[in-house]
Amino acid sequence: MEIGPSLFDQYLQRLGEELEMEPFPCFQEDGTLLLELGGGAPLLLRREEGFCSLSCELAPVPTEYQEALFTLLMKGNFLGLETGESAIGVDLEGKKILLSKSVTYDLRYIEFKEMLEEVVNYAEHWRARIASFLQGFSDAPV
Repeated sequence: MEIGPSLFDQYLQRLGEELEMEPFPCFQEDGTLLLELGGGAPLLLRREEGFCSLSCELAPVPTEYQEALFTLLMKGNFLGLETGESAIGVDLEGKKILLSKSVTYDLRYIEFKEMLEEVVNYAEHWRARIASFLQGFSDAPV
């Protein structure tokens, strides 16, 4: 089996079959794929030279309490311990908080599937944590 982007196409077809996804997930001509794996925001997969990048929106960047929230997110990023070696950051426009991860094409299928599951789980965790953190500010007495 050839290691490279075409391998991920095979993995996505297998994942689609296992999860009975209709239609099957496949990369677009621009090398991107939106993969819906649950109730949250979809994962964006992007083919790059030698690796695939994944990103998932966690929340919009708030207009208030940014410094406190960004401090929390930086602590979460520290050594990748609270992100499963993914990284939390902000999109290029500065409007969305994202969880991102880069993976090489040399994964076996089970590793690929577990990695997707892990990214989705961390994204769900951080969506809830961000919402709870910001809710704490709105509940605070003035």
